[in-house]
Amino acid sequence: MMEFPRAYTLLKLFSLSCLLGTFGIIGYANVGFLHSQSDSMAPYHTFLHLKLKEPQKGDYTVVPGKIYGMPLIKKITGTAGDEILYKDGANLFVGGQLIAQNVKAKQIEHIKLTPIQAQTISKDKVFVSSSNKLSFDSRYQELGLIEVKELKGQVIPLW
Repeated sequence: MMEFPRAYTLLKLFSLSCLLGTFGIIGYANVGFLHSQSDSMAPYHTFLHLKLKEPQKGDYTVVPGKIYGMPLIKKITGTAGDEILYKDGANLFVGGQLIAQNVKAKQIEHIKLTPIQAQTISKDKVFVSSSNKLSFDSRYQELGLIEVKELKGQVIPLW
């Protein structure tokens, strides 16, 4: 028997969308679905996007992909007042939580990435990250801290 994983995923998305719209949980204009081809948010690749919901620390959100030219899905792991610091040389901590080990300058697709400097996050910015050690996120100055006004709603991982 032949499998149709993409068709099945689309059917699940359509069903969920109809359910949410039918019961008035979320208006269609304020909700969407996102699919990530990247493994940076693995094991998740499909997300529910609540466009008008203000994300908090610990939530996933959409941020501008300054180098890639397309939006990125990341988790907010640092907010105003959190300290960004390095321990044991290259282990990056944000708000006392280990975010990444062995953070150092590297090159991705002809782009040099420079580790973010130790600092305190200001009131209008957030630190975003991914659990993937190869992810392009706030640990590098080229993305850096994201202004709160640039966050594009809350994103909920589905599958």
